[in-house]
Amino acid sequence: MESRKRKAFWLYIVLVYVITWLPWIPVEVYAAQRGYVIPNPRTIPELLANGFQDDTHLLLVLLTFVSILLPGTVIAAIVSQAYESGKAGLQGWWKRVTHWRVGWRGYGMMLALIGIIYLPIFILGMVKGPLPAASQVSTVLMSLVPMFVYTFFASGMEEPGWRGYLLPSLQTRLSAKKASFIVGVVWGLWHWPVFIPIYISTLNSPGGVPQAVTTLLVQVVLYTAGSIMSGALIYTWLYNRTGSAFLCILFHVIHNDVGTYLLMLFPSIGDIIPLVGTAIQWIIAIVLMRFFWIEARESKIGQVPVQSQTSAL
Repeated sequence: MESRKRKAFWLYIVLVYVITWLPWIPVEVYAAQRGYVIPNPRTIPELLANGFQDDTHLLLVLLTFVSILLPGTVIAAIVSQAYESGKAGLQGWWKRVTHWRVGWRGYGMMLALIGIIYLPIFILGMVKGPLPAASQVSTVLMSLVPMFVYTFFASGMEEPGWRGYLLPSLQTRLSAKKASFIVGVVWGLWHWPVFIPIYISTLNSPGGVPQAVTTLLVQVVLYTAGSIMSGALIYTWLYNRTGSAFLCILFHVIHNDVGTYLLMLFPSIGDIIPLVGTAIQWIIAIVLMRFFWIEARESKIGQVPVQSQTSAL
């Protein structure tokens, strides 16, 4: 059984990378070489403001949406879960992904985490200025529903893989912290095509390919060690506290959307929003690990964790 779990782990790794990267990398390379903007949480404001440059740009954006609607994380989770534990495992996976009845405390904790992360950034934006114009506020309000739908499929659908399958599978044989570290590394490396535009632009520097590769590796490592690893610990705590991958989906969607809205409202602090957000996430992760950490109480995939009343908030 242990051997099967390990094989299922590597099956998931191969599938999640291959299915996601095959359409993602060519689109990113083509777009970066020709100066096109591809949608992601940080470029949505630019796309909303400037629209599409031409028909080719529109086609690339449509291809991006097509790849989003075929999420490699979900497909890899289903195949790997089926291989690991068959029909019973798939039923357990589905229960985790659709487990929305977590009570008001579950949703309250999720929203509190988002508030703690972004309230300081909002205050910083208000203090530094300039204050958002009426047009900026109206743009944010009009984009609430479209952005939620986009982010639900683009980011939220990562969670049936990361917290729906990979995390609970690892936690059947590893501690929550060790499992979080592995998920964080896999999750961070999975995002590396995001940095392809930086790689392409650095190719024109005097350092050429070596400098471009070094820059790409540094960006991926910093991103993984910073935002992703701190986030992985927070997601693990939220999942183990509630037993709900569905709540992790909502957290992922709202977290990314609020960050985008703040970027739209306060473009003057756009460069420091990720830095401040990452610093706050690490503070939260450290506090959770030190005072409120909770291990998964799972004897098998699909069993909702039984929480320790003394360690829960």
